[in-house]
Amino acid sequence: MGNVPTREEASAGRRASSFSYEHRAMGHRPSHPFVPPSMDGASLRKKMKGKDKDRKEKRRLKEEHTYNLVVRHTENVDGGFLAPYGTYRSNLDYDTNIVRNLIIDRRIAPFYTPLQDFDDDWSDEELLDILRSLPLHAPLTEDSLALEPEDEDDHRLHSSNGSFRRKDNQKFKQTMARKTVEWQQEAQRLQDRDRQITKRSSGAAGNHMALDIPSDDLLLLLYRRASECPICFLYYPQFFNISRCCIQPICTECFVQIKRLDPHPPHDEEGNEQLDTNGEPETLISEPARCPFCASIDFGITYVPPPFRTGINAIPPSEFRSAITTIEELDENAIEDEAPDSSTTTIITESKSTARTKKSYSIDPTVLLDQGRHRRNSLPPNSPSVVTTDTIRADWVGKLASAKSKLARRSATASAIHATSLITEEEHISNNQRRALRAARHNDEIHELEERMIEEALRLSLMENRDEVQRRRASAPESRT
Repeated sequence: MGNVPTREEASAGRRASSFSYEHRAMGHRPSHPFVPPSMDGASLRKKMKGKDKDRKEKRRLKEEHTYNLVVRHTENVDGGFLAPYGTYRSNLDYDTNIVRNLIIDRRIAPFYTPLQDFDDDWSDEELLDILRSLPLHAPLTEDSLALEPEDEDDHRLHSSNGSFRRKDNQKFKQTMARKTVEWQQEAQRLQDRDRQITKRSSGAAGNHMALDIPSDDLLLLLYRRASECPICFLYYPQFFNISRCCIQPICTECFVQIKRLDPHPPHDEEGNEQLDTNGEPETLISEPARCPFCASIDFGITYVPPPFRTGINAIPPSEFRSAITTIEELDENAIEDEAPDSSTTTIITESKSTARTKKSYSIDPTVLLDQGRHRRNSLPPNSPSVVTTDTIRADWVGKLASAKSKLARRSATASAIHATSLITEEEHISNNQRRALRAARHNDEIHELEERMIEEALRLSLMENRDEVQRRRASAPESRT
């Protein structure tokens, strides 16, 4: 009655408040996100939209990077390819566009398909059979590409926000792994198809051969004197990259594996004892890569391309014809790994064959002999002909800045936590001191009371003793009388 709630209204109110409390306790949240007072709805939507755009751009670049790692026989240069064979499964974070352009410009060796073994006694037919059976890429599986450690949050009742992000990234990696396998399988299918076309067309007049399938002459010229890479121990054509410092051969697949160390504090070295290594962001460094042979800093390579051009910006590899079937027919020193820094002369000559209607391309042995002069001295890392590991991973500056920024944020967070703990500790100490002071004061009061009680007991005892003595003295004369 009046403004006093009835029993039913009060009960309904209790149920509503109980439901509201249970609703919050069960973790239900309002559909609209909490907007801080300093940020209105439009600013929040703009910020979220920007983050989503950045995430999509990063994934687009990652997908492009993955696509560039697929080996395609139509993308060939001098008998090699623009993507690695797959000897290594990690450290493929180099800039694929830069490496592809360097190969096309003949500044580094292409990714040649390696041989697991090589025997000089193989006949031309045996060698060709082996080369014709080689796949474009090492065997791929989705499991090997998307292998990730188990997430510890999977065993918890409540997953963290970081766990959701990791799972989303893991799902994207699995998608990329599946696409990588599909893209490489499709590229292999196209090469097998063109191989069959070339096989059927050989010896048959008027048939069209697949342009991107290398001729027998090109394969024999490349692999008849295959050499072993001193790092991966696989056999490649003898046109290697050469280290700028100690003049050692290295294949391109091994070269792209070498990179700077992750940003870290400076090492303790002699004469550097005063260097601050307490984890300050400004002390982080990124050490240049060292030569795997002589440990010289700023590792880089030079490359002199073979004395012929096929593939991109040159003749199709199927039309390559050589007047010499093996390089062994030349002088022993005809082919060396390096030559002085000079522009490579095109030495492919064209001639109309009377027996064939199409052009044939042959190598001029005299020019090939001129390529025998090789570099005998080391080159500085800034030489125009040198390609360093920083060239193919130009983002190392950004990674160093990002690491410094991350460490600065971490240091600021640690400092704030440390300051908070000190304040809490000081408050705890002051509280303990007050409690101890009160306890000491209370103990002093008890001790003083005890002393007063003892003194009073002694006084009373002395008084009783004096009265007893006086009574005895008073009673003594009466007893004598």
